[in-house]
Amino acid sequence: MLRGLYAAATGMEAAANAHEVTSRNLAHASVPGFRKMLTTFEAMQNPHGDTPEEHLAGTSVKAPATDFTAGPLNRTGAPLDLAINGDGFFVVNGPDGPLYTRSGTFEVDGQGQVTTPDGLPVKTASGTLTIPPNSPISELVVAADGTVRIGKEELGQLDIRRFDDPQALQSVGATLYAAPPELVAQQSTARVVQGVREMSNVSPVSELVNLIAAQRHYEMSQKAATSMDRAAQKRIDLN
Repeated sequence: MLRGLYAAATGMEAAANAHEVTSRNLAHASVPGFRKMLTTFEAMQNPHGDTPEEHLAGTSVKAPATDFTAGPLNRTGAPLDLAINGDGFFVVNGPDGPLYTRSGTFEVDGQGQVTTPDGLPVKTASGTLTIPPNSPISELVVAADGTVRIGKEELGQLDIRRFDDPQALQSVGATLYAAPPELVAQQSTARVVQGVREMSNVSPVSELVNLIAAQRHYEMSQKAATSMDRAAQKRIDLN
């Protein structure tokens, strides 16, 4: 009886976790560069069970994984809307070191630096990307290899990096990732597309289906726990 209550409780916990992850995906479905999170579960085993049913001890939740599948491209024509075609990340200067993102919706601050919407400078191979004073943004050209020019003046080449194991990246925001010390950022051969935004890879319809499934799973586990609790109470009263 207690084993069943525990199994139902772990089922409720797994469903609540799936609901939380799915809700986060839906909340960021329209955020450029966002990568959806995936929840996976596995059955916990009881090595002391006498039957196949008794071997099952409940449901455990694995740490959410990130789906790095590319999102759809939305052409805007804006000179500082950039997308990466291939395996790679833009590099920006974070408060504690480099951060990596697929979101290329950049802007220019008061000092002429090209930044993310959060004000993080965009890195080039030799420093950060800065627009010279009085230079019209409309004349900004970004080549496929990431080289940035205004007119005949070259401003630098965007630093595009890739990772052998992107799952090891640590999320530090909706679209930003940090690399642990053991994860080496390698030079990417991906191409840069100007005037385009890479959108979120979240499918709202699929996530709504997942949300409903998580709610049903939670309700079923809750009903099972309630039924076993009542049965245990009756047994105690009889004794």
